[in-house]
Amino acid sequence: MSKKLFNIFKSLSVYRLEQLSDALDIIESGLDGKFEEWGSWFDEQTQGLSDDDKELFVNHYYDDLAMIRDTAPNMARKAMFICIVGFLETFMADLCRFLARDNNLQQPKQKLYLEASKKYLIETANVNEDCFDGQEWLSYFEATCVRNIIVHCAGKIPVSVQGNLADQLQTATSFIGQTDSIEIDSLNKIIIDRGFCEGIATKVEQCMTNLLDGAENCYYP
Repeated sequence: MSKKLFNIFKSLSVYRLEQLSDALDIIESGLDGKFEEWGSWFDEQTQGLSDDDKELFVNHYYDDLAMIRDTAPNMARKAMFICIVGFLETFMADLCRFLARDNNLQQPKQKLYLEASKKYLIETANVNEDCFDGQEWLSYFEATCVRNIIVHCAGKIPVSVQGNLADQLQTATSFIGQTDSIEIDSLNKIIIDRGFCEGIATKVEQCMTNLLDGAENCYYP
């Protein structure tokens, strides 16, 4: 068991999540810049026009405005949301493999999904089960259900689904209804507003910290 190697693993994991958060800031800044550019262009093009003519101008270029104001931000935030949720899944799989290799534990499965990693960490690596009992873990699990609906149902709430996705749909819909900065519009599209991804990143960071602390307490005190 090498605490030095664990500290390297820990630092790299924290750094990778920080990189995602930095990418999110860059994307949000870029979206703001594009919208400001469109606003400046609109002011230049409509200078001296009456309010009625300005309204006609907006109607003519509405598709462009909607892309910059609504469509592009929602697509970008969905992509970042999927990356942030996926980060913790990847981290957990990496943690399983690191603990197995560094402590001569039974090797985990080659393909580790969320529940398989959780099971391995509790049952094989003996990481304290309390790491998965907090509100941040529940929120993260609910966020994974939203992620799965976005990925498998083209970003919309489907009329009906079958199998495991049906349970996830119910969880996702409930989560969206109780969470700020995410909603379902009149066309059943999932809309992600500013601040939602940042909140999920905070939950992911809390989950990751709990798991790192649990592993450290167990193997690297």
